[in-house]
This record gives sequence, structure tokens and C-alpha cells, in this order.
Amino acid sequence: MNAKMNADNPFFRFMSLLGDLLLLSLVWLICSLPIVTAGASTLALFAVAHKLARKDKTCRILRDFFRAFRRDLKQATTLWLPLLLVAALLIFDFFYARDMAQPWNGLLTAGSVAGLLVWIAALGWGFALLSRFVYARGRDAIKNGLALTVRHPLATVVMFLLALWPAVVFALSPEVFLYLLPFLLLFGPGASALALAHAVRPTIAALEAERGFVEPTNTPDP
Repeated sequence: MNAKMNADNPFFRFMSLLGDLLLLSLVWLICSLPIVTAGASTLALFAVAHKLARKDKTCRILRDFFRAFRRDLKQATTLWLPLLLVAALLIFDFFYARDMAQPWNGLLTAGSVAGLLVWIAALGWGFALLSRFVYARGRDAIKNGLALTVRHPLATVVMFLLALWPAVVFALSPEVFLYLLPFLLLFGPGASALALAHAVRPTIAALEAERGFVEPTNTPDP
């Protein structure tokens, strides 16, 4: 068969991946519109991204997304709502600090930024674990995720970069951010989740191998 028509050639694989990321991003956006369900939507996003990262040929974007969404809706929402409240308080503190006198504005700003970094790590690592392993208590995944933050700093740095670069671009050049916004909405969620899945994959794979993992039935300790 002509290589140009071969569905396994790099071009067609790349286009197929773009299609998967577009579909994954759109379904995540739709399911996150009711803010209360954004936690379950993000957990489902990670679950599918893990399958894409390990090149699971059984992966079906919509089927696997909604299966994970329904399965983890209650647990993810129970975790997400307190995390959302904490994020709102940290963001409020960050902007409130600008109206304070020195040195309190610097201290409050630094504390808010540090808190947001911890929040990103807790959400990223915690939900990455929850998307692959069953926990009786969701908060244990957050606790284990924070431990992995320290033990695997490179993956954590990738997590920070993926979460913060749009805000940095907006702060430096709102015009460039607005130009990129359609691409961020259409591909950003799926692409970011896939990049994060690749970054944490060695850690997740080690935990899976340690426990003979086949399906998410074990609760790992970092």
C-alpha cells in the first residue's frame, strides 16, 4: 500500500491524535460548564489522557470519558468543591494584596502564590492518582499526591508550567493571549492533560507494576 495512504504513517497518526485531543477538549469544556461538575470532568479528562499516553488501542474518547465521569462523579465533586473554595480564597488574597502597604503586600502575595502552587500540585497529582486507582477516601489521593510532588519534582515542574503559562502569556501580552484563546479552548485541555499524563507516567507505571495493577482496584502509597 502507498505510504501516503497508510493509516499508520506519522501524518495520519498525528491527525488522529489532533482529532482525539479536540474531541476530548470539547467534551471536557461542556461537562465543566456547570462549575460543580468540573472536578468529575477533570478526573475523566485525566483518565482518558492516561490511556492515550500509554497508547491503549482500546481507548474510545467519549465512551471512556463518560464512563469515568459517571463512576467518579460523587467522589470527584466532594473533593473539587473544597478545592474550588480554596482557589477562590487564594486568588482573592493575591489581588487584595496589591492594595496593602509594604511589607504586608509582598508577604501576602508570596503566600498566595505559594498556596496556588500547592493547590496545583494537589489537584494535578491527586486527580492523576484518582484517575488510575481506587481510594476509599478521596482526600487520601490528595495527601499521596502532595507527597509525590516532593518525590518527583520534574513532573511537578511540568505540572506548574502547563497550569501557569496561559496566565503568564495573558499578563505579558493580552493581545497574544486573545489570539491563542480559540486554540487553547479547542485543544488546550486535551493537550495539557496528555502532556501531564506523559510526565507522570513513569511514576504511575511504577505504582502499577509494584502492585500488579491491571484495573483500578488498588490504593497506592507514594
